[in-house]
Amino acid sequence: MLGFILSNNKEPIYNQIYNNIKNQILSGKMSGKLPSIRELARDLGVSVITTKKTYEILEVDGFIRATPGLGYFVIFDPAKAPKHREQTLKNSIKELLRSFKVSGGKAAEFKRVLKNLMEDANEV
Repeated sequence: MLGFILSNNKEPIYNQIYNNIKNQILSGKMSGKLPSIRELARDLGVSVITTKKTYEILEVDGFIRATPGLGYFVIFDPAKAPKHREQTLKNSIKELLRSFKVSGGKAAEFKRVLKNLMEDANEV
């Protein structure tokens, strides 16, 4: 129904669902009423607790709102999309840096690689 597949990687299932729904909302592919918690759980083959947690986080982050008796609705304001994209990028880079340092990499090396990637991106 939502058009995404969950993977067997180490990322928690609720986080995979959250990121997929959030990205669809940010891209404008998802709006209006969301599937019920039970319906989403059934469609994805996950527990109701997992989908409930996902919807709670989406609500706290300002992407959706629960309307008692009616369900969950996308309420995200597209004008806020650049701020969310920037924060998502920062969080991703921080996580990559942490993983890189754990593997023995140094910040200077990470910075050099990131700079090279940015230069390559400018050529595209």
